[in-house]
Amino acid sequence: MFDYFRIDSKWPGQSKLRRKIRNGSALTATNKAKILEKATHEEIVNIFPKCNPKNRFIPYIEMHEFEALLFSDAEILSKKADINVSKIQTIIEQYSNPEEINDDPEKAPGKRLESLNDKYRKVAMGKIISEAIGIQTIRGQCPHFNNWLTKLERLLTNSEKNKLYFQASHLHAIFG
Repeated sequence: MFDYFRIDSKWPGQSKLRRKIRNGSALTATNKAKILEKATHEEIVNIFPKCNPKNRFIPYIEMHEFEALLFSDAEILSKKADINVSKIQTIIEQYSNPEEINDDPEKAPGKRLESLNDKYRKVAMGKIISEAIGIQTIRGQCPHFNNWLTKLERLLTNSEKNKLYFQASHLHAIFG
C-alpha cells in the first residue's frame, strides 16, 4: 500500500500519468492509481524476476490519503470525529465514491476533516474511526480498495482462509 502524496516524481508510471493529463485526459483517482500500479508492478517484475513478483507483488496506491476511506460511513465518521453529519454528507455527495474525494491539496480528505474540527488528529482518530466503520463497509464503498483486498484474498489457500476465518471469529467472540 502506497500513499500517492509521498511517492517520488520519478515513480514508475508518473511520466505516463502526467502525459495523459497534459493531453487532456480526464482521469478519476482510480484510473490514475491503476496506471501507477501497473507501471509499479511491471518495474518490480523487471527488477526481481527470480522472486516471482508477477504473482507475489500486488501494489495498491491510495490516491487521496487513507482518510478518504473514512468517508465510507457518514454517521460513524461524524460521531467519532465530532463533526456535523450534514457537512460530511455534503462532501460525500459530490463524488462517486470516497476514494475520489480530493480536488486539490487543500481539499485532501484529512485536511477537510481538520477544517471541520480543528481537534481532529489523523493518526489517532483514523484508526478509531476505521475500526468503528469496519472493513466490510469500507470495502462496499471503496471499489478500488476492495479490488486490491480481493486480489490478496485470492492468494490464500482454502486452509489459510479457514484459519483466518477462525481467527477473526475468535477475536470477534472475545472483543465483540
